Amino acid sequence: MLGARELTIIWGDTPSYWTWTSQPHSRFPEVAELRFVWWLEVKGTIETITLSPNTKYAAYFVFKLKSSGVTGFKDRHVELNVSAHGIASSGARRVSLDYEDEPRHVRERGDGWMEVEMGEFLNEYGDDGTVDCILKEIEGYLKRGLIIEGIELRPKDVGS
Repeated sequence: MLGARELTIIWGDTPSYWTWTSQPHSRFPEVAELRFVWWLEVKGTIETITLSPNTKYAAYFVFKLKSSGVTGFKDRHVELNVSAHGIASSGARRVSLDYEDEPRHVRERGDGWMEVEMGEFLNEYGDDGTVDCILKEIEGYLKRGLIIEGIELRPKDVGS
């Protein structure tokens, strides 16, 4: 799993837009908490050589929405995209991060966080290459209250 500090978060080091805080059920010492932005873009990159070859993977955005003060996610969609070796896996997906909007896409995890699948890819050879996982929302409306733990890559069963 790539923790929030390992991700490229646009304006992530600007305290008026993002704060870095701890969460009791996070596996990382710090998570990113969105104060407010109009442009949301989060990118995680991992070297394919660190993954098992000949394995199908799925990438999951792991997050929470604050219990109060959340703006810009209800009835709104973010774009999710995964690309391996510069080739998009299955095209961009558009989903809401609000569980009530997308109960079939946003799932509660056993660790107190939520997750949404960003896409999948086949790590065919496991050689030197990269996988990019991107979440983006750039339509220009105010967003606040998102807490990012990270992006998790897990092997995916062929049948799922």
